[in-house]
Amino acid sequence: MSCLRVLVADDHPVCRTLLTHLFSAFDCSVTAVADAHEAMALAQAYDVICLDRNMPGLDGPSAARGLRGQAFLVACTSQQEGLEDQFEAVLAKPVSCGAVADVVALALTWLGNRAAAASVIPSPACDAA
Repeated sequence: MSCLRVLVADDHPVCRTLLTHLFSAFDCSVTAVADAHEAMALAQAYDVICLDRNMPGLDGPSAARGLRGQAFLVACTSQQEGLEDQFEAVLAKPVSCGAVADVVALALTWLGNRAAAASVIPSPACDAA
């Protein structure tokens, strides 16, 4: 299993809940916060930071600039253009279980755990989320 520590920052409670369930289906330990300021304050404790592109106050791309190199950064957005240089991966909304599986595998590879990355497959718990 992955055992990644994932921080989700999204101002929409339904998106936070969905992402929490989807990452949890891959045995990730997930914390969800409502804004990027909170994410930046907590960032050092996480392997993966998933940021909504459009949050009030500090948006995802602005937060990513401050977090670069601290964790595997994932943008979560319906507007994907222009993010490739700021994030290691992009989750397109609406988010699917398969897309989260891909992100978990990429993050594990980025963190140097290729063996675990090769074993990431969607679980039945994904379908329930």
